[in-house]
Amino acid sequence: MAASFPLLQVQKLLEFAMEEHKKRFDRITRKTAKGWAEAARQRMLSHYTGCPDDLRRVQAALPNINAVHNKINTMFPPKEWPHVVEAEAEAAQAAAVAEANQAKEVGLGIGMPAFTATGELCKAWMKDFQANSLVEIETMGWTFVDSAFKKETADAIVVRVSAWKRGLPSMQSSCNSFEKKVRAAYATAFVHL
Repeated sequence: MAASFPLLQVQKLLEFAMEEHKKRFDRITRKTAKGWAEAARQRMLSHYTGCPDDLRRVQAALPNINAVHNKINTMFPPKEWPHVVEAEAEAAQAAAVAEANQAKEVGLGIGMPAFTATGELCKAWMKDFQANSLVEIETMGWTFVDSAFKKETADAIVVRVSAWKRGLPSMQSSCNSFEKKVRAAYATAFVHL
């Protein structure tokens, strides 16, 4: 039969466990902190040394570090602790920034997101590109604002937008509309030279 463990002692265990875990947790690698359970158990034993009844209860409820792990994991798993959640959020944000940086296609020189970029990133880029690099002309449809725009870059844009269309079905309409404008600008700028 499991030893009775009053709420106050459970809260104290959680407090000690979180503090010890936070001391040992590597926020950068998010590797599991080692030794936190034993340190939390030792703090519990030290904390209740002056109260023999409470100390016996703690010793019975936490005979080893496995008992600490079991109690903590059933009450409030470490992956839900604020410092772990914050580290995960920071890592996700850093990954998003890294993905966005990686998504910028240096070879095109126009900051176009990668083939595997998210729909939001692609949509924002298309909107920005259309506003800054395409102009609608009455007689011919669309053309590029910059007369030095390269044919290879226009080809690469068409290829990339076609890939987005296949990879992001929810963006098919946006991609189709944008691709038509780029093809019209392409035709105006390069076919009629």
